[in-house]
Amino acid sequence: MLKSIIYSLLTISIAVSLVVFFYTFLEDKISIQLEDSYSVMSVAFSPDGRLALSGSWDTLKLWEVNSGREIRSFNVHSDDVHSVAFSPNGRLVLSGSVDYTLKLWEVNSGREIRSFNGHSSDVYSVAFSPDGRLALSGSGDNTLKLWEVNSGREIHSFNGHSRYVKSVAFSPDGRLALSGSGDNTLKLWEVNNGRDIRSFNGHSDSVMSVAFSPDGRLALSGSWDNTLKLWEVKSGREIHSFNGHSKDVESVAFSPDGQLALSGSSDNTLKLWEVKSGSEIRSFNGHSDSVYSVAFSPDGRLALSGSMDGSSRLWNVQTGEEVAQMVSFKDGEWATVTGQGYYVASAKGEQYINVISGNQTKSIQDYPQYQKFYHRPDIVQLALQLEDIEQMIAQANQIEVVTVTPEPSSQRIPLTHRFALIIGNSKYQYYSKLDNAVNDAKRLAQVLKKLGFKVTLATNLKLSKMKAEFRKFRKQLRKHKQSVGLFYFAGHGTRGGDFNYLLPIGTNSDLMQEWGQSIHVSKIAEWKRELETTAMKTSYISDMMKAAGNQVNLIFLDACRTMPFTNIRGLRSGQMALPQGLNVKQANSGSLIAYAASSGQAAADGTGNNSPYIEHLVKWMQEPNMRLIDILRKVRKGVETETKGKQKPDYDDELDEPFYFIKEQSQI
Repeated sequence: MLKSIIYSLLTISIAVSLVVFFYTFLEDKISIQLEDSYSVMSVAFSPDGRLALSGSWDTLKLWEVNSGREIRSFNVHSDDVHSVAFSPNGRLVLSGSVDYTLKLWEVNSGREIRSFNGHSSDVYSVAFSPDGRLALSGSGDNTLKLWEVNSGREIHSFNGHSRYVKSVAFSPDGRLALSGSGDNTLKLWEVNNGRDIRSFNGHSDSVMSVAFSPDGRLALSGSWDNTLKLWEVKSGREIHSFNGHSKDVESVAFSPDGQLALSGSSDNTLKLWEVKSGSEIRSFNGHSDSVYSVAFSPDGRLALSGSMDGSSRLWNVQTGEEVAQMVSFKDGEWATVTGQGYYVASAKGEQYINVISGNQTKSIQDYPQYQKFYHRPDIVQLALQLEDIEQMIAQANQIEVVTVTPEPSSQRIPLTHRFALIIGNSKYQYYSKLDNAVNDAKRLAQVLKKLGFKVTLATNLKLSKMKAEFRKFRKQLRKHKQSVGLFYFAGHGTRGGDFNYLLPIGTNSDLMQEWGQSIHVSKIAEWKRELETTAMKTSYISDMMKAAGNQVNLIFLDACRTMPFTNIRGLRSGQMALPQGLNVKQANSGSLIAYAASSGQAAADGTGNNSPYIEHLVKWMQEPNMRLIDILRKVRKGVETETKGKQKPDYDDELDEPFYFIKEQSQI
């Protein structure tokens, strides 16, 4: 009888505690302050599923999956980490970085074993062969490279893509390699000799991620055309397309049994698909920014995602529920929070956990009651094991917690940062000089400063310096997600094949020293080939700004003012050695590209201190409450009139929302 009474009282106590808990949970929520974390570009599970790896900024973070604890940091890269991979035995880690290198690490100690050097641009993707003896890398230099893991020796380079290689994968038997590229194709390669077997054509934009099915018969790809595609490896035939994402697909993965597919997108979601039918099963919602990387756990029960919002998240594949967020902060602290608000954190990581009550947000450290209730490593561990967390709450929480109303405080409205990189090249040594390119760059820089931009002005740059300034500019955009990035170039530009190139000072210096400023028409083809390594592709600029993940990107190309050469010898009557003007190409989503002249036209350098294009642009961009597209229409009309139809500016607008340089009585 006494036991029955005690049991009844205990049951009532648990029930009251649960009522109070759910009242508190519904009214006040626990969140992580993601503003102090770095974007997560890549994630991976260890082969046994016990560990998770995330790559962000210049570091790798190793997490213990069953506890949510960060157990190690790897930080020797000098720039962003784009890709991470575990070796098949789980003892080693490979990472690829914007610093042009791959690095090999020892998991247990965090020690760097060796660096693989050979790429001439960003390393976007890395992979281990199934036996762990070889490594594969894909780079912005348009190549894949095969490496010997034990020695770091480059075995051979795979050449065939015409743009950056964004993703690489080994087949399950290690005999084949798959690559996805900015040239909109996948390619299949023989590993032992680097032979290009076939291309998979069907995507209409850059292929950002590729994967082999577990049996090696199928391939999966994700693209900036918002789709996934399933391919038959043997024939290259497209089986079907997965449609459902509203923005770029950044990452794809097969489940361990090959029956499911996972995708991460710039629409901030993950999606789960049935491979056989191509139908969407469910969407995983919770990230507040682009999902750059996804992975299945080895048992297929968990999904892992890395996002531009600064978090790595674990999801229940069967239900679609968010299991936990794992966040590493810029000062080295970390925290893991479950979907119900329970957390485990480093010594000072608790400072980044907030209580949200109504429209007020304050640190959980201000509320001891909340700390006592929600700081529960035991519950976090059960949640990560996909146990019944509600049952655990009923058993463990016998503490009555009252709702705490934070004291009134002013809400902080996030500011939108504005960054501009302005480059003007006038003093060409081997090409015709331009009088006003530097003047125009300086004029625009002055106006943009008045409009709230943090401006970097650089003039008369060689290629190495142009790239260095652009990399610093891109870092600013990566650090500030809610930012506007504006790139402007004034100087010589040209077309080479399907691409536009911006010419630094000293471009093709060896050839021009040999030929002089007067070039023979027979040498034009050789000169065009040299552009790949001596000039800057406009597609590289637009793609890298998009990859930074910031809010808005604006690109102004005030180039192709005159023919680069002072004289072209050997031209027949009516023959054109170089096409006039730049190709007006499509902008990436969230971007706008403005051209000082339409395709087939040159931009006037101007007879005064500035070109007609800049005169009209700076005039109209200072008008309040005028949309950018309306500004550009005004500029086009003004320049076309002033040049009597010889120059008609153009633009391609793929912005998600209207942009204003000056917007009165509202936040920009």
